[in-house]
Amino acid sequence: MKQAVIKIGGSQLLVEEGKLYTIDRIQGRKDEKIKIDQVLAFISADEVKIGKPVLKGISLEGVVVDQIQGEKKMIYKYRAKSRYRRKSGYRSLKTKIKINKIQEE
Repeated sequence: MKQAVIKIGGSQLLVEEGKLYTIDRIQGRKDEKIKIDQVLAFISADEVKIGKPVLKGISLEGVVVDQIQGEKKMIYKYRAKSRYRRKSGYRSLKTKIKINKIQEE
């Protein structure tokens, strides 16, 4: 089982081959292939490699499964004794990706 720690969408993520992940929105249409070069660490059955800060020669191939909206976050404002109350919300944009292959070059 191969695993990798990647930097994508402004965050770090531990990924495995063949699994789906939901990340902050990245560019790409549905069913578009993506290549990820920002690999921070690589873990296999017999070795562990850690980059300073990234590893050379290791990349990931994946596909954009869907562009979706995340769950709704509610925001409340309140000021005591002044009858001031506000309520608003937003839904952040997310991308579902599937990691197909972790390659060592």
